[in-house]
Amino acid sequence: SRMAEEKTITPEERDAAMADPLPAAPRSLAGSAPFVVDAVQRSLADLLLPDELQTEGYSIYTTIDMRLQNAAREAVREGLEELEKEKPDLMGKGQPLQAALVCADPYSGAVLALVGGRDFQASSFNRALLGKRPIGSVIKPFIYLKAMQGAQEGLYDLSPNAYLDDSPLTIETPFGPWTPQNFNKNFSGPVTVRRALEESLNVPTVRLSQMIGINVLADFLEGLGFPTLMRVPSLALGTIDLSPLEVAGLYTVFVNQGIRSTPHFMRTVRSSANTRLPLATPDSNQVVSPQAAYQVLSMLQGVFERGTANPAYRLGWKGIAAGKTGTTDDRQDSWFVGAVPDLITVVWVGFDMPQPTGLTGSSGALPIWVKFMNKIYPEGNPDPFPVPQGLEEKKVDVLTGEL
Repeated sequence: SRMAEEKTITPEERDAAMADPLPAAPRSLAGSAPFVVDAVQRSLADLLLPDELQTEGYSIYTTIDMRLQNAAREAVREGLEELEKEKPDLMGKGQPLQAALVCADPYSGAVLALVGGRDFQASSFNRALLGKRPIGSVIKPFIYLKAMQGAQEGLYDLSPNAYLDDSPLTIETPFGPWTPQNFNKNFSGPVTVRRALEESLNVPTVRLSQMIGINVLADFLEGLGFPTLMRVPSLALGTIDLSPLEVAGLYTVFVNQGIRSTPHFMRTVRSSANTRLPLATPDSNQVVSPQAAYQVLSMLQGVFERGTANPAYRLGWKGIAAGKTGTTDDRQDSWFVGAVPDLITVVWVGFDMPQPTGLTGSSGALPIWVKFMNKIYPEGNPDPFPVPQGLEEKKVDVLTGEL
């Protein structure tokens, strides 16, 4: 009205503006996303003192999408309750079964949803950030990524339909002989590279890592963003501890055509005087070729179509996706990483004080991923992953590897 009085707008413009509803006020995350608030406070610890953060009136804008955040919180709660209903012995372990979920944009690295446990009031430990656990078979796609990248560089004669040997193997180490086993304790003889990853076969993967060389593999993984690694043969089976947030950042390389994006959950921080605080700029680096990344991504789609994530369809998933299950020794940690073209989601399930759950990646973490994705895509995601230039897709016999 004052603008109309000053004749900076017309009466018609005033009436139209007054007829519009007020825009929604920014929503506080404290009640609906306490683990996000915890993550923000931890991230700001290097910039602000706790008293400053509580009393100086800072405005913090996050990357969180509340629709996805609410879906993630519900999926974790419902998923854990269903697991305990199916396996009542999980409630007799002296501690509650826990889960963490991180969902991120694979291109920008923006974290869209973050749940660090089943109940913040009961336990505020933020497993999404701080819960570093062995990742098991979640590491395998990166070994195959090195193989596909090396093949493009002429280092190895490999392709997704080449063969690896799935037969008994013993490796001499300084600590004595090591004999890796497949999850089912069986061997299949010659298997294609694609089948070895889709079915998460341990022995062919270890053979592949030995062909690459553990030192070469470790250097490659550290170049992707993995922390400093032990140069031991069991590295190929995921004997390294990572948090769900770290895993989400590493997996961006497959969807983002060889570019690794750093996960982050703060856009802007402003003081009461509207001064913008300097935040670290999230980086994105081309770490492998788009073609090598897509070759592994295609195999990860096969994990859904024929491999260890195939139960997702029985659980209600209808769309196109790529992913990888992970199960650690004695079934103490259950992991699943699932991707559609616009989202990467990591789920971990286990106990804070490690002990067996009896759950695999496909029976523990995968059902929570399906619950989450079905809340976002009730009809499934129909969009295929974009294929980079320089690759030609051909139909291959999944068992023989022949065109």
